[in-house]
Order: sequence, then structure tokens, then C-alpha cells
Amino acid sequence: MAGRVAVGTLGGIVPARDFIPIGQITDTPQLFVTHPSVPLNSMREFIAYAKQRPRDLIAGRVHFYMNSPPPLTPLVADGKLRALCVSSNERHPGMPNIPSAKEEGLADLDLNVWFSLSAPRGTPEPVARMLTQKLNEVLADPAIRKCAFDAGALVAPSSPEALAARMERETAAWADVVQATKITTG
Repeated sequence: MAGRVAVGTLGGIVPARDFIPIGQITDTPQLFVTHPSVPLNSMREFIAYAKQRPRDLIAGRVHFYMNSPPPLTPLVADGKLRALCVSSNERHPGMPNIPSAKEEGLADLDLNVWFSLSAPRGTPEPVARMLTQKLNEVLADPAIRKCAFDAGALVAPSSPEALAARMERETAAWADVVQATKITTG
């Protein structure tokens, strides 16, 4: 169909068909924040507030934002933004005082940003195993883990099987979102 892209494709490339998973690299929750002038202190309060008062983003009255932690944590520390929660079921180890989405009644929100390594389908099994092993060795290096953490990412290695399952789950979940919201391209 013109103007439509199937979920899980990238310009004709279908990751599940064209690549094999090697391993996950990072899995980083997003940080939900609001301006301190908004009289809310939790995600639960924000959801109730938003349901009662539709947002007016176009007019420039933005009350809510989410992003990876690094650009937001200094603003939270300075009191320019108020952190509501992180988008994972567990608290972020770098922000232990900020509740998780699960604690805010949003279990399995799963809006984390994650990166992984894949190889072209047809990569010989011994090569794929070696890539997984080398990836896990690199991700075990404390200097790499610290560098990732300082950039706001949480190193989260996984097996190729666990990565394949995650890719399948996320593709199905986002396909449901695309269908429900009738998102198209072009």
C-alpha cells in the first residue's frame, strides 16, 4: 500500500526475517517529568489530572515530558522539573528516590529505550556464538558499564533467545498501537 509501512519493517527490511539476534546491549527507562508549577507529585496524579484537562501542546502550554534521564536529571536536581517516575518496573539505580512506573500503577509500561546487536540472517552459527560471547565480555567490563551509566544507559546483556522474544513481543505490541491509532506514513 502506498503511504503505509508494515510494523517491524525498515524500508523493506524485516528485522525478524532478515537478521538474527546476537544480544541486547542496554535497556534504559525513560524519565517522566512535569514542570514544578503543575500541582502534581506522582504519575497517578498526573494521569487523573490529564484526563480531566486535555493538554494544549500546540499553544505552548506543555505540562509533561519524557526522555532518557541524562538531559533531565540536572533540571530535576535544580528544581526546574519534577520527576514523576521512570518507565520501568524497577527504580533506576542512578535515581533511587524516583518511583518506578509499577509503583505508580503502570506495571509493564515498557517504554524503555534499548539497543541490541544483530547479524544478517545466514551468519554461520559459530560466528553468531562468538559475537554473543564477545559482546558479553565487552558489556562485563566495568569501564564500559560506567561509561554507559554516565550516559544514562543501563547495560543489560541478554541471550539471543531472550532478545528474539523481546523483539517479537515489542513488534506485536507496537503493531497493536499502530492499528489502534491508525498510524500511517506519507
